Amino acid sequence: MDLISTARTDDAPHRHDAILKAVFEAASRFLRTVDWQDDILEVLGHLGEAAGASRAFLFEMARDDDGVNWATWRQEWVAPGVGPSLSELSTARFAVVSAGLERWGIMATGAAIHGPVHGLPESERAFFGALHVRSIAVVPVFVEDSWWGVLGFADDATDREWEEAEIDALAAAAATLGGALFRNRTEERLQESEQRFRHLAEAAVEGVVIHDNGVILDGNESLAHMFGYTLAEVLGLNIFDLITTPESREAVVQRVAANSEERYEVEGFRKDGTRIVVEATGRAMMYRGRRVRVAALHDITEHKEAEVSARRLIEEQARRSVAESAERRATFLAEASRVLSASFDYQTTLSNLVHLAVPGLADYCIVDVISEDGDHLERVGVAHADPAKESLLRDVVRFWGIGDREHHFRRAGESVLIPEITEEMARASIVSEEHERIALQIWPRSVAAAPLRVGERTLGVLALYWSDTDRHYGPEDLALVEELARRASLAVDNARLFHDATQATRARDEMLGIVAHDLRNPLNTITMGATLMLELIEPGSRVRQQAQMVHRAAERMNRLIQDLLDVRRIDSGRLAVEAKPESVQSLLTEATEMLRPLASAASLELSCGVDGGVPCVAADASRILQVLSNLVGNAIKFTAAGGRVRIHAETGSAEVRLTVSDTGAGIPADQLPHIFGRYWQGARADRRGIGLGLAIAKGIVEAHGGRIWVESQVGVGSRFIFTLPVAAEGAGVGASAPAVGPAAAT
Repeated sequence: MDLISTARTDDAPHRHDAILKAVFEAASRFLRTVDWQDDILEVLGHLGEAAGASRAFLFEMARDDDGVNWATWRQEWVAPGVGPSLSELSTARFAVVSAGLERWGIMATGAAIHGPVHGLPESERAFFGALHVRSIAVVPVFVEDSWWGVLGFADDATDREWEEAEIDALAAAAATLGGALFRNRTEERLQESEQRFRHLAEAAVEGVVIHDNGVILDGNESLAHMFGYTLAEVLGLNIFDLITTPESREAVVQRVAANSEERYEVEGFRKDGTRIVVEATGRAMMYRGRRVRVAALHDITEHKEAEVSARRLIEEQARRSVAESAERRATFLAEASRVLSASFDYQTTLSNLVHLAVPGLADYCIVDVISEDGDHLERVGVAHADPAKESLLRDVVRFWGIGDREHHFRRAGESVLIPEITEEMARASIVSEEHERIALQIWPRSVAAAPLRVGERTLGVLALYWSDTDRHYGPEDLALVEELARRASLAVDNARLFHDATQATRARDEMLGIVAHDLRNPLNTITMGATLMLELIEPGSRVRQQAQMVHRAAERMNRLIQDLLDVRRIDSGRLAVEAKPESVQSLLTEATEMLRPLASAASLELSCGVDGGVPCVAADASRILQVLSNLVGNAIKFTAAGGRVRIHAETGSAEVRLTVSDTGAGIPADQLPHIFGRYWQGARADRRGIGLGLAIAKGIVEAHGGRIWVESQVGVGSRFIFTLPVAAEGAGVGASAPAVGPAAAT
């Protein structure tokens, strides 16, 4: 077994440890090399093998003058037998948006992209599909605070979900690479910081250098030690051999030319190649009969590095604080969404919602909803850090007036942020002594409030208050409240719509039940009259034909009324099902004989078959015949002349599976989720029913404890399958039914 196969069989914690080991090895290698590009391919190979990946790749991201983001291929490791490589597909450099990877821009915020390719946006699936990749994990590479590029891993063998620990380990690999890139840019060696500190400690006095147009004529031991030389090695060198950066050379030239004695900083390198920053002060003097410059140098490298480290630490702490705050807010909003979606009773969900905000985000929180007539506000949610004060929050509502300035925003639909509520502001809203007595107990110090809005409609308001602490709300808090209000608004609106829809459905069903019931008596009269006419009128006459038409129409209307009544029974849970052991063979034979005339009239072949060993089922025979009649009738309706309809039964796990299949037109995929809904019609122009047959079939099957579903392919046909429970052994009809072949069943 090769390395890749082995890595993929390991569990995620093992891969996490293996990746961290590879990261450690990469860090060690980068510390020993001058140029990271010399070792990157081998490092990618170690990381790819450790991650159990098929390939590991590195792209550098850059924006051109036209604002186009480009990804430049830097290196790629590919496992043995895996292909093609990125270079083979001419993707060494490409525009990110043109390649369909515009979403990669989110990695500039530190986010990672990972998971199976089939779950990615379509444009990204096309990009990775060309590489035969099935799963990816891509993490950003930062150099200091700048997004440098991406480090990617791909799995060509499995639709892999990357564990969080693996992504963290891969991010550590990217951080190590970013550190190597930073070191390459600045040519710093972190392991030499201790040595620089030791040099600073040993420099008990400033270094002194005497030079003539840059050539060092003399100096002291501190100078030599400062730059890592012996004094003999320093003498005769050009000062620009020590001060090497272009900016520092220009600074020295300008001070010498101006004969300046101002203090300034220059950068250089010690003999061992480490960077040094010195503070220099120079002046002109006579030395051995000629005019020269003498400069005092003070090593401030450690001080400068400390400034940089302190700045980075402060920035890192700030970033960590922001990240932790964002995580807390995201967690809070996720939990709020869960609470809001828990029920269609919006008053209950809003009441639960406010308790999420207290005491973490507020001392108290309230939700008010505008009544449907728009006349007043209803307080539906209250939470206080002190539960004893919640009654006060409810009681204070009675002092509000529609025109109150304090609560204008509640009706105007405007967000409000008051970081600090002064006593003057609070007292301006007091309308009576009793109001003041209550308000003093819940006196607010800071408020952040946002309207509950859907479109242009304002539904109410969500408000958070600090009252018993010195904390204050700011813009970020208001943004959180507004997002919470947006989600709450959708919950309220959806709940009201659901309530309206439920009421409308209930009213419709009640009306249909009344109509169906009231039609039975006149319909029975019509049926009896038509039957009497058929008995009295001679065969072959036109009057008898009209009587037959009336009789058939009455029967059809009776079936429709029965369907409506069955739907009501199903909804109310009163559908009568008297299950007893029944032979599957007998049920299918009876259904076939009953429906054969209907199939023959449509020029269709109707057959049935039962596998050997199929046991008896616990069923209400008349109801199951109704299910088969609805399913076969539906198949006949949508199958062209010359087609076939077949009923078949087979044994499943503790159940019997019955299938009605046809060679009809099939059902489009977008209609399948709705096919068992009430009043569903396969063709809108079809008026051979009211679309209740399949809904009734579903209700009858589920009343038996079974399941029903459909499989269909346009142009091939459909298969309606439902299950029935097996009857208890020895229940009375026989353990099983004999097999029936197609010839016997036709």
